[in-house]
Amino acid sequence: MAAVKTRSELDEALTWDLSLIYKSEEDWEKDFASLDGLLADFLKCRGKLDQSARILLDALEADDRLYLILERLYVYAHLKADE
Repeated sequence: MAAVKTRSELDEALTWDLSLIYKSEEDWEKDFASLDGLLADFLKCRGKLDQSARILLDALEADDRLYLILERLYVYAHLKADE
């Protein structure tokens, strides 16, 4: 049975290029730090969705921004842990 190679022993073409998601861990940290503000923007619409189409649109757009950042943070962190 062949021994499992470490990441440093693998051909780089066979490894993930996480820089396509975040150039650095500092960039990941910046997005992580932005979550509180994004959540606050979303929660501003709580209890008001029936007041106007603009408020509903604002809530949907805030939800989209929050979801996209969360998804990106999760994927990067998950793949980084698997390295």
